[in-house]
Amino acid sequence: MSRAHLAALGTGRSDAEAIQFLADAERSWRLVALWTVLDACVGVPGALGPLPPIERAWELIVRALEASATTVESLLMYPSVGIWAAHALRRIEGSVPAAGRETRAPLWTDLGYLHAVAASAAVSTGIDFDIDVPTREGEVVLPEIGWARLPAGEPWATARISDGGGRPSVHAPGGASIDIRGPSWNPVRRIRTGPAGRRLDIVLDDHDPFRDLRGPARVTPLPHHEERRWQDLAAVGWRLLDDQQPALTTAMARRMRALAPLPALERFRPLSASGAEGFGSALISRPYDPEQLAVTLVHEFQHNKLGALTHLLALTADGSPRRFYAPWRDDPRPVGALLQGAYAFSGITEFWQERRRRVDPAARAAGDFEFALWRRQTRLALGTLHTCGLLTPAGHEFVDTLRRRSDAWLDDEVPGTIERAADLAATDHHAMWRGHHLRSVPDAVDAVVADLLAGRPAGPAVWAQPRQAEDPRVPPLDTRTVLQRYRLADPATFAGMAERPDGPARVVPGATTADLTLVAGDHQGARQGYTRQLGTDSRSVAAWVGLGLACRAGDDRVSAVALLEYPELVVAVAASAHARIAGPLDAGRLAAWLGAALTTGGPRS
Repeated sequence: MSRAHLAALGTGRSDAEAIQFLADAERSWRLVALWTVLDACVGVPGALGPLPPIERAWELIVRALEASATTVESLLMYPSVGIWAAHALRRIEGSVPAAGRETRAPLWTDLGYLHAVAASAAVSTGIDFDIDVPTREGEVVLPEIGWARLPAGEPWATARISDGGGRPSVHAPGGASIDIRGPSWNPVRRIRTGPAGRRLDIVLDDHDPFRDLRGPARVTPLPHHEERRWQDLAAVGWRLLDDQQPALTTAMARRMRALAPLPALERFRPLSASGAEGFGSALISRPYDPEQLAVTLVHEFQHNKLGALTHLLALTADGSPRRFYAPWRDDPRPVGALLQGAYAFSGITEFWQERRRRVDPAARAAGDFEFALWRRQTRLALGTLHTCGLLTPAGHEFVDTLRRRSDAWLDDEVPGTIERAADLAATDHHAMWRGHHLRSVPDAVDAVVADLLAGRPAGPAVWAQPRQAEDPRVPPLDTRTVLQRYRLADPATFAGMAERPDGPARVVPGATTADLTLVAGDHQGARQGYTRQLGTDSRSVAAWVGLGLACRAGDDRVSAVALLEYPELVVAVAASAHARIAGPLDAGRLAAWLGAALTTGGPRS
């Protein structure tokens, strides 16, 4: 890879030559991965079970290549083929986890996906053939062709696919046959939308067993109304993205091949994922609106590009056990994942930078908020990467390009009220992360509690360095930010939350009345609400951080320093002190007492 291509990718621009280089490299990677699987299968006697030898599948692929190289090479580059190759190698090596859906199928069933690829290649090119393929729990799938449900039988079996005269068919155990072009066959669903040259033509993949990065998945056919909903969302979402960033849609239309749909989740908390092995695909929960789909496509295309780049260049020292704060995640992340997130959110920031200028005035505040928040959070992550000491020379060059690009975002002004809302969201998330994933030294906590109970100022123990200890039960850290999004994007729903007898929790799980009060701007009311919460649960990180946000908004800087910059210490001291005193703990007094020490001593690294 040339430095010019690396720089082009670092700027985030949709450079056609650089992205073509990545696509060419992915073709090489895919062929190497397939050959590695073939070689590994030869070394495992009986690996293919009742299926023909793996060489038989490859011979059929070669025959199809001779008939139409373009068609078959396109099939071999289908994202699920890459995901399968990586999974197959893990299964052969025995590195797949011992529990979970990845190991339900016999080894031969997973390895036999290549036989299904060979059958797809033969069907697509119209050559005569017959080959046995695996069935998974009564279903037979041909990549990019479709699927059929067979008559009830064994969960892991074989079916024969053949074509001897232009009518490819599936022959199930027991003698039943299904015409691959007949009514019992389910062809792939596709989304097609957009103008020539920037036309999105993508498989809406609800059936391929290797569409999901987490392991083999069952066929989950979309109901027709859901398929229509996806089609409508894509038509509008692609149009707004194309109007806004046509160079991006040009590149994306050429490279994105498949979208694996998931059910809709809570508004403002969608799920999406992609991986380096599945270049050209994304796993996405059904978006709430076309705008959400557009920004998610941007997000996942960034991941696709960086995944392909990391197949060529080591950008980070990924063997390090160190974990870092990622402003878009609830859990600590390794350096490679932090870089992936920073690259993805740099694309999201630029999406909102432009999108907010194009929306109706009533929707401008919501767009301004997203731009201001992700501008801040992405720059924070890039700063962490720059100083972490775990980047290779190429990684430093890439991150420095991203940082220079992010400097230009600072020239875009955002209204002061929106900037403050973004600052509140960013501060909230970081403080919540600290409260859940950092632990104060027990001896230091004991010393601080002794000072508290003795009625003297807190001593130097408040500066003891905490250690990182991941909380496996961490709740979502963005609850108040989701409320903020409702306030800006859907004020009617936000206002209605206050009128519900159960408060906001039915709309935003985990939200409390105090959270709603804070986001609405009543800082004194929020302070009282959080204090009441802490009277019954002194270990609540969310309540302590919420109290800190209310204190800061009310100009109680001293208490806010303790609660927002050292929440892990506050929680630990509160829990220990509460166990030693009779009666309720005065949350406000504790915050002020700790804050007095933390604002007069030396800063803790």
